[in-house]
Amino acid sequence: MAFIWNLGVFVVVTAAANELARYLKRVGLPLISGFLIVGILAGPYVFDFFSPGVTALLRYVDMVSLAFIALAAGGELHLSEVRGQLRSLIAIISAQTVVTLAMGVAATILLAPYIPFTRNMPIQAVVVVGILAGVIMVARSPSSAYALIKELRASGPFTQRVLGVTVLKDAVVIILFAVAMSTAALVLEGVRFNVLQLLFLILELLLDIAVGLLLAALLHRLFALRLSSVWKTGGLLLLGFLVFVFAEQMREVHLGPVRVFTEPLLICMTAGLAMANFSRYRTEFHTVVEGVAPLIFVLFFTSVGVSLRLDILTQSWAIILVLVLVRAIGVYLGSMIGGIVSGVRMRENWVMGLTFLTQAGVSIGLSEEVAVEMHPWGEAFATLMVGSIVINQLIGPPLFKWALQWVGEARLKGQDIEGERSVLIFGSNNEMFALARELQRTGWQIQVVNLDGDGSATVPEGVPVQQIHEISPESFRSLGPDRFHDIVLMCGDDELNYRLCRLAYEYAPQARCIVRLNDPANLARFQELEAIVLSPATAYIQLLGVVVRAPSAVAPILLGQDIQRNIMEVIVRTRRLEGVPLRDITLPPGVLVLSIRRRNQILVPHGHTRLSVGDRVTLFGEAEDLETAAAFFRVGTYAAVV
Repeated sequence: MAFIWNLGVFVVVTAAANELARYLKRVGLPLISGFLIVGILAGPYVFDFFSPGVTALLRYVDMVSLAFIALAAGGELHLSEVRGQLRSLIAIISAQTVVTLAMGVAATILLAPYIPFTRNMPIQAVVVVGILAGVIMVARSPSSAYALIKELRASGPFTQRVLGVTVLKDAVVIILFAVAMSTAALVLEGVRFNVLQLLFLILELLLDIAVGLLLAALLHRLFALRLSSVWKTGGLLLLGFLVFVFAEQMREVHLGPVRVFTEPLLICMTAGLAMANFSRYRTEFHTVVEGVAPLIFVLFFTSVGVSLRLDILTQSWAIILVLVLVRAIGVYLGSMIGGIVSGVRMRENWVMGLTFLTQAGVSIGLSEEVAVEMHPWGEAFATLMVGSIVINQLIGPPLFKWALQWVGEARLKGQDIEGERSVLIFGSNNEMFALARELQRTGWQIQVVNLDGDGSATVPEGVPVQQIHEISPESFRSLGPDRFHDIVLMCGDDELNYRLCRLAYEYAPQARCIVRLNDPANLARFQELEAIVLSPATAYIQLLGVVVRAPSAVAPILLGQDIQRNIMEVIVRTRRLEGVPLRDITLPPGVLVLSIRRRNQILVPHGHTRLSVGDRVTLFGEAEDLETAAAFFRVGTYAAVV
């Protein structure tokens, strides 16, 4: 009964953690902060919602989660993407690893008399703790790096170098961790180290890699089956869990006086790397991983919060701050040395170290594994590490963001082009030209890019058309996309639309990207790139609904029966209208305010609705009156404001 009770409470707690994390994200904090906070509150040191025996439940959660995190980390390592910068990446990773590891070991030894669980340890054990702490300090957070790069639309050699180091370093860290844990097991069991022990460690690593390749083969067979994504997700998580079961069983095997140590994280990372680089199901593998990742992260980080030893945390907060500082200095110096050796420009080298401070999943996963394997001090060690990881996750993202902006590779969503109503249209059919003529009639500046190689579409007179035969970053930038307010994609192939949408996302951040969707199954891909997606099938149904609900108002415009009246969106530009209610504004007769979009909210306007700079106001009326009203919202000088 205790297990059932704990399971029910844990489900409720994770749901609460998910909601709090969403709220904290609005104020700029990372998601894991909410997960950890709720876990801590529900744990034994605050409200103590769980019954005795919750450790068993949390252990199962950790095993599944850690296997998934390692699979995902391996899946992020695309060999083709790092091959071109391999020399630079190796130099930076090597320097960071050596400097950070050395400083971590030294700091642990010096701080040992002040850390509760190391005060009475022999020096060999303190060195072991220092090595494990140093390895975890080396680890980074690929998930945080990807999220920030996506948010900032960053691209360029600096961004690629940072991302390559981040992803490749996790592979290095997991291998180092496997060696460190095996060495720790030997030292703590009193086995004298010699050349045979080194050979034994190498054989253990080779065994882990071999088992990882076997796991990749099983995953390949799983994804080859005609199963739904739900079953494949379940199979992936089950296989990962069984890897941890296998590792626990192997630890009961002894070769002479030495216990066999199998590293499940290395096994899973090897399998993820093989699936991402050598399997024809790599795309489906990534889709499954991305789909279940939010659930796994909320379960895992909430579990970590519940397990956190607040008694150790409160006693050691000064130690945690010192460890955070030591890691920051080590990472920065290592990045600087590696950058100098590999010839990175000094303007970039000065700030590169700031992009490597964030920590999350893999770092906490390694800490949790130490908690499980190293009794009796493992839990206290994990609490110390998790405390420093949380601080690094708070200070790291803002510094990462600033560094990308400093080198000029961040492409934040810009302000709309003042006074412009211009559109760049891609397509290969007559519908594209019909849209161009309609927008041209209402005063828009247009540029059409015809991708129809055989020229079957009829080009109307007076429509500016440019023909391109290959979609590439160079050909896209040659069109001057930064001049346009909107980019419309009307190609018959969603893959072509998606490539163009990605280019617009990176090279035209000021523009709205509007996509005519061909296959509804591709909707989510475009929404991830913040595109406005129109599906012809659903649009047809919605148009009929408008005709039924408003046959005498907006419907004639949508049906092309009223060419005199139109709909326009205009942005409030002037401070003169800040806080002015709509009832105090005199608009031309017949112009109606249909809606106001403020940030991510749609406001239904009424007389007391107060305007704010940046509001997107949707107007309805005759074309000439709309132009007059639009000018007023931009400069605030059309009519009297009472």
